[in-house]
Amino acid sequence: MIHYNRNLKEEKTMKKLLSLFVCVLLMVSMIFVLTSCGEPDAEPTIVGKWTATVDVDELITEGMGQSMEDAAQFFEFKNLSLVMNAEFTADSKVTMKVDEASIDALFDELKKCMKNGMEDYLNDLLQKSGANMTLEQYLAQTNQTIDSLVDAAMSQVPRDSLELDMTGTYKIEGNKIALAEDGEDFDEYNEFELTSNTLTVDTGDEMGILEFTRVK
Repeated sequence: MIHYNRNLKEEKTMKKLLSLFVCVLLMVSMIFVLTSCGEPDAEPTIVGKWTATVDVDELITEGMGQSMEDAAQFFEFKNLSLVMNAEFTADSKVTMKVDEASIDALFDELKKCMKNGMEDYLNDLLQKSGANMTLEQYLAQTNQTIDSLVDAAMSQVPRDSLELDMTGTYKIEGNKIALAEDGEDFDEYNEFELTSNTLTVDTGDEMGILEFTRVK
């Protein structure tokens, strides 16, 4: 009889534990349902700070081809980029600024590209001019070096031409965005795609597609 009662108590205890376990599972399930059926994710917003690395190899190559067509074939422009920072506010204001350090880095890389092609370019010029001298003789006669000629060429590139800073307003219509500097009207809309952390803008010109990431 005592043995029977002990078994009965153990059975009741197991039932209580099982009931408690089931209750815990139900609570976990309810929490999961409530969290998964909560409010939907908010629509991504353009408001905030963004940054993009802009490849300008093609842009500079085309510029060289237009301004110095005969020289373009001797120069290969690569590893040239600028970092562009942008900030959009809730009241439709926008500021864009090129990172100063990236301009310095671009000039350093541009100088390397110019130096790599300068010797072949000058040899071609001497040959076409009919000058009866080598490049070394020409440099000695004119008291110049490849480096000094590159520096002279680089001095003709205005730094402010790369400072693409602007302050103005923006306007969004559907999947298109327009920017206007202060005091100017919106005159061009560009297609864009927006997620919570990325902003992709098709400029429709030589700058191509700009891919921004949100600054945390």
